[in-house]
Parts: sequence; structure tokens; C-alpha cells
Amino acid sequence: LRELVERAFGSDFGMHDPRWLSRFHSDERQVPDYRVGRVLLAGDAAHQHSPAGGQGMNTGLQDAANLGWKLAAVHHGRSADALLDTYHAERHPIGKAVL
Repeated sequence: LRELVERAFGSDFGMHDPRWLSRFHSDERQVPDYRVGRVLLAGDAAHQHSPAGGQGMNTGLQDAANLGWKLAAVHHGRSADALLDTYHAERHPIGKAVL
């Protein structure tokens, strides 16, 4: 194993006598629509990313920030329901880019 790692990365990273090996698999996917009628999805319910890069939680928080004020505006009658459609248009491309 050390030879494979050294060949691939140019270093064995000090690897000596590993006692446990495993494979890592990450499912990355995104729903086609963030809004269907009265149902709006955000965060991990809308998109799942590899933990590499730390984008999963950050993207979910950005979804919540984008959606929160829109829900409040519609709920309090300050905006039409159509405002909620902009959530998908604005956030879906971001989720796709992180995949």
C-alpha cells in the first residue's frame, strides 16, 4: 500500500503498518425542483455534496438565508406568492455548481 501511495502522491506520508483500511463513498445529488407547490426544500433535503471543501453546511445556510426573508414577506402579505419561485431560480444553480 505504501508503494501505491508513494507512486500516486510522491510521498508515503509517513505511512507505516496500517491496521485498518476502508473505502469512502459519497453520494452527490440534487432534487430537480426546490419548490413544488407549498413544499420548499433547502439544505441536505435539496442537495447532498461531498464533505470535501466544507460546502454542504455553508450551502444549506445560504439556502435558508435566501428563503427565510421570502417566506416572511409572503406570509406577512408584503409580496406575492410568486416571490417564492425565485428561490429555485437563484439557489438551484449554486447547488449544482457545488456538486
